[in-house]
Amino acid sequence: MSGFFAAPQGAAVLKHGILRRYLPVFATMTGSRAGEVVYLDAYAGPGLYNDGTPGSPALALTTAQVVAGYKGKATLHGHLIEEDNQHFQDLAALLAEYGATWDLHHGRAEDHILPILSDIEPTTPLFAFLDPFGLPIPFDMVQDILRRGRSRSGFGGAATEVLLNFSIPAMNRVGGQLTGRGTSPRWLRARDTMVAHMDQVLGGDWWQAIWRSGAADRIDQIRTGYKDRLRATGNWAVFDIDVADRWGGAPSYHLFLFTQHEDGVWRFHETLSSAEEEYRTYCHDHEGLLDLEPLKDREARWTSTITDNVERILAEGKQFKPVRRISDVYRGVFGEARQKHLRKAIERLHAAGKTSTNPKGVNDLSDLWIKPP
Repeated sequence: MSGFFAAPQGAAVLKHGILRRYLPVFATMTGSRAGEVVYLDAYAGPGLYNDGTPGSPALALTTAQVVAGYKGKATLHGHLIEEDNQHFQDLAALLAEYGATWDLHHGRAEDHILPILSDIEPTTPLFAFLDPFGLPIPFDMVQDILRRGRSRSGFGGAATEVLLNFSIPAMNRVGGQLTGRGTSPRWLRARDTMVAHMDQVLGGDWWQAIWRSGAADRIDQIRTGYKDRLRATGNWAVFDIDVADRWGGAPSYHLFLFTQHEDGVWRFHETLSSAEEEYRTYCHDHEGLLDLEPLKDREARWTSTITDNVERILAEGKQFKPVRRISDVYRGVFGEARQKHLRKAIERLHAAGKTSTNPKGVNDLSDLWIKPP
């Protein structure tokens, strides 16, 4: 594990790029009314990589300083959980360096999640980051976090969002045990333990039949089943992001963001686009890849695609808000393009007389009505 924290790899660049950009957005959006926002990092690690690059705790601590300086002065309070002794000590030193009075918990995430949840005021916004090396906390505990975000009707709970790592290597490892052919008592005991743990994580043994089927897309089926079962906890929108260490490589894991607010969907997509660009640059630089499509060319393609998408939506004959048609607006460039490219597309359509909407002077396009001519 110590080697893992020598320096961030490509997957970590994307993951932390998302967290660094989105956590301040969540904290300021929800904290402006609530006053305090809680950040929960269930697998915190040492806080910094050996080369000094900030990990998730350092990024969150910096966010707390930034948020405190905004008008309204919302407070971001952290709960950091870490099982490794040395990493726990490193975290304590990091908190002291920042002068932060955050709560630091030593041990397994499973042993601390529920007490932490009971300690947080029911109306306090919560952003939970669940990023283990292997399998995450049990399904029921993820549900407990998500249930904060809903009332009995499915809406109206405390602002709550979860960014969760779904590990493909862990899935392959446990699935391999499920269909393995070992016969020794020791092997069978280890298999049963691993499979039972996976049952807890995925919320039942439903995944076993999918794995045994041998289908080429069985991991995708299981991933989708897991998301759908968690979404049933409330009215959740889920972002599903492929994360690989190498540009164009097979995903090492998937990041899920669970959010119930349409503004959360819009803001997260904005941060994802910027983080993806940082990740692309990092991978190309570190792998010595020639960029065959420079940013200027990609941005031109993105704007053209969005222009076609918006024109297609306008052909329905009704006005619409981009935040409510985000998947249609960004179809084909989702996670790559962002608001500035949408602005150029609307300007292009307005100049051509294909929409009466002029975005000039409008800072936030999410709530802008785009109207037919």
